Amino acid sequence: MAEAFLFRKEGLLGFMNVSIIKTAEKLKSDRKKIAEIFSGFSEIQLNHGLYSSEFDDWRVRDVLAHFIFAEKGFLIIFNEIVQGGEGSPVGFDIDLYNQRMMREYKNQDIQSLINDFTETRTSTLEFIESLNHEDLKKVGRHPALGMTTLAEMLKMIYLHNQLHLRDVKKILE
Repeated sequence: MAEAFLFRKEGLLGFMNVSIIKTAEKLKSDRKKIAEIFSGFSEIQLNHGLYSSEFDDWRVRDVLAHFIFAEKGFLIIFNEIVQGGEGSPVGFDIDLYNQRMMREYKNQDIQSLINDFTETRTSTLEFIESLNHEDLKKVGRHPALGMTTLAEMLKMIYLHNQLHLRDVKKILE
């Protein structure tokens, strides 16, 4: 089970750098924290406008949907990199991807989103558990960062979510 993966897999403790272990620990604790944050919001707060662009208007609830589809997309990219692929395609339009995916998630109820987020994060943690030291050094294309290591891409999941959570907290204060 992903809950105990940091303690039972020698590869993570024995050969991987401390940085990826810290990233996995942050992602694990973030899974519960994000679920608690979004389940604590009222319908009014969840429907509060957050971002507006030429592509779409996002409400607070849409940020959770974004976490889900971004992380699912990252897992596809990460698996491709581990298999020796390049990662995100050259010319990938992240705005178009977000717009298309947001339409798929726009009308889901908050509990479904929370459940989907929790399952997706568990998959990410299981993916991290499956990695070895060499996998973390593999380089591929991240949709926003360009060419970088898999270890750096994994750190970005946590940082990406923290940036959006900061915006949510600011707008609801």
